[in-house]
Amino acid sequence: ALIGPRDHAGANDLIQALGRMCERVIDELLKELREEHEYRNVGAILEMSRRAALIGVDTIPTAEITARIESAMNFDLEVIYELKIAGNQLYEFKGETPVRYDYENTGNLTMLHGLGRGELVSFKHTSEPSITLQSPDFPFEVLVSNFDPCKGTADLMIDRMAPNSEVYMINEDLMSNLPVAHNCWMATYEKYLGNHPIAGQVYNFPVKLRNGDPVAVEVEFEETAPKSKGNVVGVFKVKLTHEPGRE
Repeated sequence: ALIGPRDHAGANDLIQALGRMCERVIDELLKELREEHEYRNVGAILEMSRRAALIGVDTIPTAEITARIESAMNFDLEVIYELKIAGNQLYEFKGETPVRYDYENTGNLTMLHGLGRGELVSFKHTSEPSITLQSPDFPFEVLVSNFDPCKGTADLMIDRMAPNSEVYMINEDLMSNLPVAHNCWMATYEKYLGNHPIAGQVYNFPVKLRNGDPVAVEVEFEETAPKSKGNVVGVFKVKLTHEPGRE
């Protein structure tokens, strides 16, 4: 009936029945994605809608399916950068941002994107307690690319996790504006630095995906700056939590 003329007896009835079946399957796959964190269903949903279009089903608009996937694939990202210098200077920076698919601007559904702001959470100089620090908030951009829940892998790319500089004060009398945290970040994570065709120069961290888990990614990258003789140690923490939007 499908390969015959459109006026063939039963052809339209068959297409309509197949369309209703496809709609039910897509609804069930989206429900699993939202409620059971079955990230692998994204590919299955797209394949089902493509096959429906091939047989002439016109009740499953591509734009609508894309919007429903984008809504279901919302995540909250938390990133933390802990820096220790010479064993007595302790910094903690933290940033948060929602990340989601952006099909309109990227043209694909394999890349999550987010824009956030980071801030200094704490600073302590255990040898010189009189030294205090003021640090501005700073913007950061993040991409989660090559999102492949079948393999359980992805790449988290971020452009920075420290401000350009900080203001150090001793008893509020002497102040110095220095890029200490930024320089330490660059030195510590230099091996992760590379170029991306969309994001430009970013730090690319390979991460493991947890399919079926609301916490899709939770990992730490502890590194020592190669030329610091063990005096500059960074811990970069990443947590990606599934927070699907309402339909």
